[in-house]
Amino acid sequence: MHQAAAYDEVCDDDGTRRPAYRLLQSWLGWDPLHPPDSISQRLRNRPLRDDHSVLPVPLVLTREDHRTLVDGVAQRARALQMFYADAFLGKQEYLRSGTSLTVGLLEEMLAVVDTSVNYFRTWWKGHDPSEIRFVYGPDLVRDASGRWVVLEDNVGCVGGCADAFYVNDAYVQAAGAVLRPTEPDLSRAVKEWLEVLGLVPDEPGVVALVTDGDSLDEYLPTRFDEDDRRAQLLRDIGVAVLDDSGFAEACRGAQGASELKAIVNVGVFSATTWELFRDVAFGLRRVPALNAPGTIMLGHKALLPYMDEMIGFYLGEVPILVRRGRCCSHPANFRRTWRTGFSRRPSVVGATACSCFGGSNQINWQRCKGSSKGHGPASRQSLSSTWSRLGLRSTAWHPACTRWRCGRSPTLWIGSA
Repeated sequence: MHQAAAYDEVCDDDGTRRPAYRLLQSWLGWDPLHPPDSISQRLRNRPLRDDHSVLPVPLVLTREDHRTLVDGVAQRARALQMFYADAFLGKQEYLRSGTSLTVGLLEEMLAVVDTSVNYFRTWWKGHDPSEIRFVYGPDLVRDASGRWVVLEDNVGCVGGCADAFYVNDAYVQAAGAVLRPTEPDLSRAVKEWLEVLGLVPDEPGVVALVTDGDSLDEYLPTRFDEDDRRAQLLRDIGVAVLDDSGFAEACRGAQGASELKAIVNVGVFSATTWELFRDVAFGLRRVPALNAPGTIMLGHKALLPYMDEMIGFYLGEVPILVRRGRCCSHPANFRRTWRTGFSRRPSVVGATACSCFGGSNQINWQRCKGSSKGHGPASRQSLSSTWSRLGLRSTAWHPACTRWRCGRSPTLWIGSA
């Protein structure tokens, strides 16, 4: 079967460098596809102070590409918010509109993970639907025409929501590039969320939970410290970061503990801490939470085939980002999809945009999980020689890769190029 040529991020069809790369080269004074050895070594040698390295070749986007991604991510986030308020907390109008995603099918999907709509409504009793806020980051690739395609939606403790900033910052510092600094998405989103609540980050009772535990040890390097970097971003804006014992004291109302006013949940908890968060802080005390209990279900892979329809139903708009066809495209497949994600992991290089209910300045370029056994990526042929020169294999871009140990590459968006 004939396979269409992959979209080349670097060169036009005639082999000419795209304007964004030409502009970046003029700023750097050297070819960004062939970085000086000193820069490659600096980015290889624990630039984030853990076992990750940073690929020294950036993905460079134009302002127009960046705008498309920002608008598309925000559109999907708004539709997911409205779906959650309707399907889990409201009258379920979409589920009764004639779509194949029925009330019964949604309940069956939830039963796979031992929950139900009634559980969600119990957790959210006393909360207003306007409190539905979450970190959202779809995995994206380009098709052969250059169109952005959604592989999956991710909600909750989204990988890259801190490192999108730190990876780009490491590249900019190593390259000496004069680029406009941007506030980390996570920091900006948390401040905007707190402002809606009438709070500020350093106010007593505004706390964050970023415990990562050992849940990722099976596929990450020996030291992967994004949880620490998330915590640092939040501390930098004044949010008090609590460990499990500190949060337990706050929930018990221990002497000296501030009354809980808002919880920033960007971590994976122990079972005990999760139950305190869900049942006591959010459920009993009605404390507003970013990534509140239940919102992670919006990243359920079986919902992906319905996203275009949801955007039309709730927003009356045409989807900006299209969906990859090879996923759980029929309700009968949802059990397998929930447990395994995609039935066939795509061998592609993708981009992850992180936002909190819309908007993104930092975008990560990363290898999609699960395809490191020799399948060639549908991606940038112009970069292959650079990868080889740096000792890289383009089929091994995953956090567990020991050859380069690189999970992410910097992504820059360039002026009006």
